[in-house]
Amino acid sequence: MKKPALRENRHKSPQFSETNWTKSSKNIGEYIFRRISLDQSNKKLQDRRPRHMMSQLIINSKEVNQYVNDYLSMMDGKNKNKRPRPNNKSVTMHQPYNIHRVESN
Repeated sequence: MKKPALRENRHKSPQFSETNWTKSSKNIGEYIFRRISLDQSNKKLQDRRPRHMMSQLIINSKEVNQYVNDYLSMMDGKNKNKRPRPNNKSVTMHQPYNIHRVESN
């Protein structure tokens, strides 16, 4: 293994394309877990980057922020593809309560 200071592009994030596994995430926590799992199992990334001493992660906080942004953009794309559902709830119109003044002479 090369010395950490001599590794080229060690902090450059790899290009990511959504997989069926990440697309099927039900919430943001599940999505982040799956993205971290994919990056942690990436052999090229393991060779290039040092591991954090305590957490043993090879990703950093900037990448977790990018995962959140990716999730939000993925959800925006999903929501734009959905047709808006008509609201079948009946709407009741309430008459405003009018107070009639009684004028006394």
